[in-house]
Amino acid sequence: MNPSSAHSTHFGIPRRNHLLRGVSFALVLYLTQSFGLESVVRAHPQTRRIGNSSQSYSVPLPPLLAKNPPAPSVISSAAQKLDSVLSLQFSALNESGVDSISVAVVTSNGSVYEGFWGVKRANETDAALRGTVDRNSIYRLGSGSKLITALETYILRNRGVLNLFFISSKLSGGHSLTSLFFISVIRDDSVKKYIPQLTYIPEEDPMTFRQLMSHMSGLGRDWPPGNTSNAWPKTLGGAGPLYYNGQPFPTHQDVYDAIAYDPLIAPPYTYPIYSNTGYSLLGITNVAANEAFEGSGSPTTHAELVKRDIFDPLGLNGSSFFLTDVNKPHVVVASVETLEADLDFGDATNPYGGQFSSISDLVKLMQTFLDPTRPESLISPYTVREWMRPMYVWPDNSAVGALWEIFQAQDSYGREQLVYQKSGDLVGYHSAWTINPINSYGVIVLTTGNLSEPVPLTNLVIEQVQSAFDTALESATSDLLVGSWRSDDGQGEITIVIEEWSLFVTNFTLNGTDVLYVMESDGDSTQLPLWSTSVDEYKLAVSSGQNGCEVLWVGLDGYGYIDGYSVNLLRVSRTGNNTTLLLPATGTELKRQ
Repeated sequence: MNPSSAHSTHFGIPRRNHLLRGVSFALVLYLTQSFGLESVVRAHPQTRRIGNSSQSYSVPLPPLLAKNPPAPSVISSAAQKLDSVLSLQFSALNESGVDSISVAVVTSNGSVYEGFWGVKRANETDAALRGTVDRNSIYRLGSGSKLITALETYILRNRGVLNLFFISSKLSGGHSLTSLFFISVIRDDSVKKYIPQLTYIPEEDPMTFRQLMSHMSGLGRDWPPGNTSNAWPKTLGGAGPLYYNGQPFPTHQDVYDAIAYDPLIAPPYTYPIYSNTGYSLLGITNVAANEAFEGSGSPTTHAELVKRDIFDPLGLNGSSFFLTDVNKPHVVVASVETLEADLDFGDATNPYGGQFSSISDLVKLMQTFLDPTRPESLISPYTVREWMRPMYVWPDNSAVGALWEIFQAQDSYGREQLVYQKSGDLVGYHSAWTINPINSYGVIVLTTGNLSEPVPLTNLVIEQVQSAFDTALESATSDLLVGSWRSDDGQGEITIVIEEWSLFVTNFTLNGTDVLYVMESDGDSTQLPLWSTSVDEYKLAVSSGQNGCEVLWVGLDGYGYIDGYSVNLLRVSRTGNNTTLLLPATGTELKRQ
């Protein structure tokens, strides 16, 4: 067997080895600008009939798969098809110089699919020494290293080491009501708080942690930049990342000097400018902030800090920044730029490009993002919700978050979902770490060889498995909510359905009153959408007669309260095999018929 065509696959069942043979949508965008940041509420519309008017909206199903992921057997058909598609894909890519591909599809319970193709040591001429890749094979992540750096920033914030938009209110003024007012104090720590010697041009605005995380600081991409004076305009010599642009990997002082010398590309919070320099500074500042908080004996390098706070707690034994006698047997080497496996990127470059990791390790990390209530999780559900959202939206509706490259992927109904990704590319290594938060699954792709980027491979995986996860989520939602519900005294009745992947209430009667008729402004409603607002809580989302999701979220809490509960609130209570639908405002309990 040709080692370059070796392939193994894992569908949550024993791994097998064999011979390889082989946005159109309307986007409703509500943009609020606050303290220089942009936050986004968006949803993909779909036409539904509400009374006599045609309303456009789509209400997402509740994220039930985070806590109740589908078993591997549920997506086995999609996984088998994916395996065939990827095998054919690798056969074509291998001919053009791709050495290996490692892929995992992950839920909060772990991998439901893993596939591996190609050789571990593509630089070896002796076929007996080339080996094959598996889930413990170690790849360089390139810019995928930024994920760990950003995660470390949130860990430090949650410990009180640094501030990211710390907000507090103070009551000020005299004793009369007219003299009382609130002052909100906003603190996103400045980098200069921990690196006071840092200067930049122009130094008119603060440079903060969140700016660095979101590429919104205005810093250039790769500083110190390469010298192109003897090349331009005849060639692009001097362009590209450090080391590749002719500059050595920098020291901390080299980074500070370049930031002091080269003017900002744009003022902070103008728009994202992809910046390896920013993540270099973020990693350095994380260490400085932690040292200021803990004092002597604390980690002095980025590698030491993330090993203590991330790698060791999660048991990421294949993750590091250095080639050692222990990990060397597992390190994958590309056929191009083979020295990338041996390079010591240095402490200033490791935060944005120097990390090694494996499918095995990245699966463990992915599980904690998909279900941050897992006991080993390093950040809370609150932090994950805070982190995974757009901070800047481009005119083409792609977006940037605090790390994330956010794009759109279609579900089974042709609607666009926001998918969060961090990809990375060196010359011989390519990686992509991707999360679909609605369907609660992730995709990990690691490759070596001559591949421009791993995103098309990721898209190919999503295309093959999305339908299976849509079906699983719809089934879980149906089991929980769909059906006719009735109170013991017969005075309360609710019917819930799923139509085209959205929840609707088609009948709501309480004490003889047609509640849908009362709640809909034109008094002629046949059904209203039901929106998940938190774990086991839902609200009727009532439109005001205009098109789009905006009118739905504006009206989610637009009704009166009884004893502290909104009248459009429904709550699900589960005890064993028994499920009860509660209307907290009226104290009504309903059981499925």
